[in-house]
Amino acid sequence: MNATDVPSDRFHIHILAFAALGPGVSGGDKIFMECARVWLARGHRITAYVTEEGSAMLDRYGLTGVERVVLDCAWWMRIHFAAHYLVKTLRAILFARTLRLASGERHVVFSAGDSPPDVFPAWALRRRHPMARWAAAFYFFAAPPWPSRRDEAYRGGRLPVTFRSVAWFLLQQMTYPLIRRGADFVVVCNQLDVERMAEDGVPASRTWPIYGGIDLDGMKAVPEPTEKTWDACFVGRFHAQKGVLPLLDLWAKVVREIPRARLAIIGEGSLRPRMEARIAELHLGANAEILGYLDGEPKGRVLKASRLFLHPPTHDTGGMAAAEAMGCGLPVVGFDLPGYLHCYPRGMRKVPVGNLDAFAAAVVALLKDDAARNALAREAAAFARDWDWPRRATRLEEIFFSLFRKGEPNGAP
Repeated sequence: MNATDVPSDRFHIHILAFAALGPGVSGGDKIFMECARVWLARGHRITAYVTEEGSAMLDRYGLTGVERVVLDCAWWMRIHFAAHYLVKTLRAILFARTLRLASGERHVVFSAGDSPPDVFPAWALRRRHPMARWAAAFYFFAAPPWPSRRDEAYRGGRLPVTFRSVAWFLLQQMTYPLIRRGADFVVVCNQLDVERMAEDGVPASRTWPIYGGIDLDGMKAVPEPTEKTWDACFVGRFHAQKGVLPLLDLWAKVVREIPRARLAIIGEGSLRPRMEARIAELHLGANAEILGYLDGEPKGRVLKASRLFLHPPTHDTGGMAAAEAMGCGLPVVGFDLPGYLHCYPRGMRKVPVGNLDAFAAAVVALLKDDAARNALAREAAAFARDWDWPRRATRLEEIFFSLFRKGEPNGAP
């Protein structure tokens, strides 16, 4: 496609998603892919910059109309993940230093995450091409390895310190200053992120909380089941942040009150072996089933066949899984985290953070009270209408247009 093929009211959106890894789909991956689907339909030109795994993810998501630049880094994974990560970061930077953006197009560089493989090349492209605009995704502040009241107020508590959490924090110390000073606009997860960035000198006019989105049309197309086969459902990565091990502990408490209660668990991740062992240890073989990674209609069928959705993260500011459940008409039970005041003001029964007894009691109460459960379900379904992906993509489109109308925007390097 030549520069003259892109109309003057369209963008060439360069999505830097080199960090995408593994068979699953993160919230950030879902955001850029769903928005890309909408932008493609509206005539924008989209180029995704990915590794082989990112390209496979685009295939699985059906984004065949997206142009791709694929970095071949797979061999380095045989040595170690750290080697693979370093090599793809260096190659992404070198690529950005040689990439030429056509002068006849309006270029938006969208870094899909806050990690170096996405942020470093985006920063380099913005510096080399002053006519481009950089929109950076920054969805979650990494926890510092030391006690911090500011951080605990942000995420609703303190995370355990691990090697991975420290590594993420240190990497973010390199990327956040570049985003803060160099990005023309920052897409964040929650109003809490807007406020925290404002404290760090990023005006609220340069940030917008996307929260996430859901495919309402796709959910409506999923047929309603003749009966509910699951009492509750969970969707998420099998990661400590998602509360997957406490999920099983609280479900065991539910089963003591409702012996035949059944839980569907949708997802994949490194904690799967520990979850399977925990299910066996708690004798939940007849009450909890891991269904693996599901998306689209298969996931919608399980959601619609469930009575409740369980959202057990104890340290979070948002997430789309609960909104997807609400879009299928499910009431949600979750912990009363600070971010949920903005993200999920309705449709969720909230309990004190970390209190598994209160969580299980709320689940049991809703399962036994059809009227209360149905009332919360109606509230959830009404709230979810505002989460439609085309609305989110349209808002980002409007932001992109505003960046070019302003001329050289605030924060340009």
